[in-house]
Amino acid sequence: MAAILAATLMGGSARALDGGPAPEPQAAEIATAGCGRGDWAAQVAACSLLLRDRPSDANAETADLHRRRAMALLKLGQLAEAVTDLGEALKGASTSDLYWWRAHTLRRLGRTDEAIRDYTEALRLTPNQPALLSNRCGAQADGLHLDRALEDCNAALTLMPSYADALGNRCFVLFRQGRVAQARRDCDTAIGLVPANPAILSIRAAVLNQMGEKEAALADIDEALRIDPRRADSHVLRAGLLFDRHDAAGVLAAVDAALRLDPRNKEAFLWRANVLNNTGAPDRGIAACDAAIAIDPSYALAYFNRAVGHAVRGERDRALADLDTSLRLDPTYAPAYLNRGIAHRGRGEPAAAIADFDAYLRRQPDGVLALYDRSLAKRDLKDWSGALADVNRALALDPGIALAYQVRAGLYEHFRDGARAEADFARALQLATDATVRAVTLYNRALMWRRRNESVRAIGDFNDALTLRPHWAEALFERSIAYGQKGDVARARADLDRALGLKPDLRYHPRFARARGLADGTLSGIDVPDSEL
Repeated sequence: MAAILAATLMGGSARALDGGPAPEPQAAEIATAGCGRGDWAAQVAACSLLLRDRPSDANAETADLHRRRAMALLKLGQLAEAVTDLGEALKGASTSDLYWWRAHTLRRLGRTDEAIRDYTEALRLTPNQPALLSNRCGAQADGLHLDRALEDCNAALTLMPSYADALGNRCFVLFRQGRVAQARRDCDTAIGLVPANPAILSIRAAVLNQMGEKEAALADIDEALRIDPRRADSHVLRAGLLFDRHDAAGVLAAVDAALRLDPRNKEAFLWRANVLNNTGAPDRGIAACDAAIAIDPSYALAYFNRAVGHAVRGERDRALADLDTSLRLDPTYAPAYLNRGIAHRGRGEPAAAIADFDAYLRRQPDGVLALYDRSLAKRDLKDWSGALADVNRALALDPGIALAYQVRAGLYEHFRDGARAEADFARALQLATDATVRAVTLYNRALMWRRRNESVRAIGDFNDALTLRPHWAEALFERSIAYGQKGDVARARADLDRALGLKPDLRYHPRFARARGLADGTLSGIDVPDSEL
């Protein structure tokens, strides 16, 4: 699949701050028999024993036992069980601190909406708490309720203007809203207040990356990891920055570090998939996406990236199915429309492709790749003027696309504007540094020469294309026709036989009868027109 091969994850890998809950709530001492003392597993066992022997009705003492067991369960990483105990504790003691603790735990579990409700209840009990407002801001940002998140951060900063956590969270919210300059100012201010805060450094790294300051972003992530090397999300952000630098080994090392710390980090699996899909290992890339989907079956980006892996393997139907799922889960993600359009065109469905390119361009009006690909789909439908308009607009936005010049050259040739066609092919060859792109450009220019019955020039370009791609069956097939036009029957026959040896299905090519006749000397090249675009 051409175009977007990697999901944009930098914003997803950054995390809003969670300043953590209040200090552990304290209750009057009761006979705890080890519940609240000793190692964490022993505390859980002691609390469980006491709770087993107590009546089930809620009271302050029972609530305190559930609270103590919840604290021990949190230390053991048993978050879901801790949430259950905190819920039981709240039945007997409805305090702001307990809601705060449960919100904090729910947020760690990714249960964002429930966390927001608990933060709201805590604020009802203890209004105007900057830390609670900042934490709810972060949870709102996690849930993409960005306007409400901004209100909470602003309220926290009205109460405490120099509150670094709230500044960091507002930086994150503004970043997610695309207001990167304002986000940068908030992050800079927060880091000025607390220079060694790895969470805020990580958020600023995402902002700097978006602003194109790649080296500064990497420096922030490296500093965040120096301060706290156990932040899995910072390792994931580092993977994204190294991906932009085409450092495949560095990305995989950062991903491995993240997964050692957090084996269920779904973004880490996607960076692994991105590298593997782009380095010729799509089977392993698909497996990495499968792992992300197993963690979160509603993770739209995982289906998007798995579609890329299927496309690299030539599995268009599977790619299309994954893109359909990705867009069902997140209909706002523009690159999925672009890639689905490319998949539709690859299946010979140009009208469906154009519908997807239109959907992408409604979201990204200056999407150069979508304009280029839509021009190809319009050309497939013989909408020559529409195709020319799209490729002209693409080149106006980015004059450096070699393939777009050769597409426009073919369109100019259709409109019998030979001088412009030749100029565009020449420009495409000037820009084509990639061997494959250069070979395709030479091949297409050779077809132009051959259509004009300029066999010598056609053969010269076919020769250069085959130097770059020696086993290109289609180029050998088309060169055989050029040799036949020139009257060189022996070379025409040799090229045709070699082409059929490489790709036997060429005998079903629409021009096969012509190629065979020219190679056998039973047709005259000049007498038979060549009408393909």
